[in-house]
Amino acid sequence: MSILNLTRKFRILSFEEIVGQQLVIRMLKNSLYTDRLFPVYLFFGQHGCGKTSIARVFGMAVNCKSLSLFRKTPKKQIIPCLHCDSCLAMQKNSHPDFIEIDAASYTGVDNIRAIIESASYLPVIGSKKIYLIDEAHMLSKASFNALLKILEEPPANALFMLATTDVEKIIDTVRSRCFQLFLRPIASQDIQNRLTIIAQAEQIQYDTEALWVIAEQGNGSVRDALNLIERVRSAYPKISLDAVYQVLGKINDLLMKELFIALYQKNKNAIVKLLSSEAFAHTTPTVLWRQVFQFLRAAWYAKQGVEIDKGIEAAIISELANICSTEFLGYVTALLYKNEIQLLKTNTPRFFIEHLFIAIVTRTEALAYENDHTNIQKKKTDPVLSSAVDTTEKIICVPNTISTSSIADHAKRFLVEVQQAVTPMIYSLLNQAHFVVKQEVVLIILPQSLRMLEDVLKESESTWIDIFKKVFGSKIHYAYQFTKDTTCIDEKKPTIHKNMETTTIDSLENKTISLNTTNTRLYNEQIQTKNKTDFTDASKWPQVNLILKYFPGTTTFIE
Repeated sequence: MSILNLTRKFRILSFEEIVGQQLVIRMLKNSLYTDRLFPVYLFFGQHGCGKTSIARVFGMAVNCKSLSLFRKTPKKQIIPCLHCDSCLAMQKNSHPDFIEIDAASYTGVDNIRAIIESASYLPVIGSKKIYLIDEAHMLSKASFNALLKILEEPPANALFMLATTDVEKIIDTVRSRCFQLFLRPIASQDIQNRLTIIAQAEQIQYDTEALWVIAEQGNGSVRDALNLIERVRSAYPKISLDAVYQVLGKINDLLMKELFIALYQKNKNAIVKLLSSEAFAHTTPTVLWRQVFQFLRAAWYAKQGVEIDKGIEAAIISELANICSTEFLGYVTALLYKNEIQLLKTNTPRFFIEHLFIAIVTRTEALAYENDHTNIQKKKTDPVLSSAVDTTEKIICVPNTISTSSIADHAKRFLVEVQQAVTPMIYSLLNQAHFVVKQEVVLIILPQSLRMLEDVLKESESTWIDIFKKVFGSKIHYAYQFTKDTTCIDEKKPTIHKNMETTTIDSLENKTISLNTTNTRLYNEQIQTKNKTDFTDASKWPQVNLILKYFPGTTTFIE
């Protein structure tokens, strides 16, 4: 006689044995109690969550002889009773009124017609003839269409149940005729409790931490967890944490802790030695990658005083959390997520992981990462930037790195060097700008008529930003401002702070703080002597007409 595996030997026989599906069980038991049975039930959810088992228990309860007693005293009477003729026949898989069909094997229309024909017959020992179609999404479209009529108006003595892992493949006309029950993935704690009961019944030696790892590995499926127990106990006398790790190809907690400490302490020799060891060589890159994230997550939450992973020894995670800083854990997490797509694409994933760990040690990317974020935070919190476009506020003189007398020289040097790096259009825009300094911010002031080119100027920043930093200094920021009158930078005579003393514009004899006062004077004189010219002749003014074609506006000829 063959020995049944754990999945078949411990198949649930009552509602009380079902774990993690309390809402579904409540709905089914209420329908039995109130005698409001829907003609068609659709059970859907991931594999191993109990769809077929719950359907069998429900079918057993429908035909149970104790159903009438359950409706009278639901708190005292257990349903199904497991002792009547109908329940015993269900346990032996020989019930004449319970027909289970594997839709993957019987997908044709002829099979559906046979079901429709047999459904018209009266049940033999039960109150209803029950049809369970497992993996219903495997039926063909023609088979679904053949089922429609009997699902909509089934015989009074027939009840249909469909079970599927892919509910989207069930056509809408069938789904609309079903009482739909979603079975969610079973929580790891519920799976562990179920595994503990089975291990004790089978007299299997086990560690609680090992059962938790198995439950987590099941990913919401009790069947997958039981299959993993079968694999472990066939190789080891006891289900221990090391035994589970060996079967799964995982690294034990102590080695993972040593790896993280070596990363944090920038010990390249220790990292290379660990990665080339036999334990790491026997694991796959994918498993190692997931385990690194598991430790990162556990250590991150341990920093907050929360224990979330019972599969890792609490002492190891606590020690790791005390050694590694929060910044380090955050940086490693960001770097791994950043390179996860590359890991999937590479043909040498093991070498890629080794290279990535060495990159963490050298922290070359970490420095760039921290600098970038520091600059972003500085720009966000710098009060000068938030007020750079407000011309009514106080104007602060340039820091000591750029004196007021040398600002014009800086601007002239910037325009000379930037001419070769940008397009003629961008150079023309920068050449028309007036540069005003507020603290460590250079205001690039342009006429209001050029505001429509602001996006073009911003998109070109990458071509001239290096030159700007080279000329004005890396700590100097810049901002754009558009005004109708570029000759009057500040009409409200703001206060100028110079050498810790406060004076007004009048005391400076109305001197402008423009970076290029000579250009401003010439510009004013040209505006006053402007002449109106007719540019409609395209043959005489080809370039002007080309510009007006894309940038409509008023054109003035200046001598």
